[in-house]
Amino acid sequence: MTVKAKRSIIVLIILHVVGILGMLSPLKHWFVALTPVNLLITAGLLLWNHREFRLSTAWMLLLAYFVGLGVEIIGVATGAIFGEYKYGIVLGPKLAGAPMVIGVNWVILLFASGELARWMFRWVGWRMIAGAFSMVLLDILIEPVAISLEWWAWTRGVPPLMNYVGWFLVSLSLHAVYAWTLRDQRNDIGSAVFAILFGFFVLLNIALV
Repeated sequence: MTVKAKRSIIVLIILHVVGILGMLSPLKHWFVALTPVNLLITAGLLLWNHREFRLSTAWMLLLAYFVGLGVEIIGVATGAIFGEYKYGIVLGPKLAGAPMVIGVNWVILLFASGELARWMFRWVGWRMIAGAFSMVLLDILIEPVAISLEWWAWTRGVPPLMNYVGWFLVSLSLHAVYAWTLRDQRNDIGSAVFAILFGFFVLLNIALV
């Protein structure tokens, strides 16, 4: 592991530990409002540690962002992909009802779960499936925290089963492209980012939900 990767991981661990402590403090609302900043820093460090950043990397980055944002816009407008839900004001400026930063979240989850799947399997097919399941696993952890922190709200109070089915299908589609397009590229902190996010949301589930 490179020095840059080690330092980036340390920064991300500190960032998320401070975030947990802040969200459990009297300054909770201030820390929650910084969620978009957290996403941008995480995405920036993730991409900074991507080896051999090429045109294909940039293409994958843009695809993940716009597909992620696009399905959220359609989902909010129609309820047809994930179920009926609406975003709050915490995640910042919106485009057609979906926060523009939510596309960044899709980028982070795709690259992090993609590298975890690469570490787990050699065959591209298994990477696609493992990556998609990993993203759904994170979403299962994210949902209770997101509802508690008012990132978004479900019409019926809790996410329906179709939310996770929708997540899996969209994630599988993105991972199919990711696994082939970036099959000879590596990200030095992708798996670590996944582990940090996993721990972050597990702890917040225990503390907040």
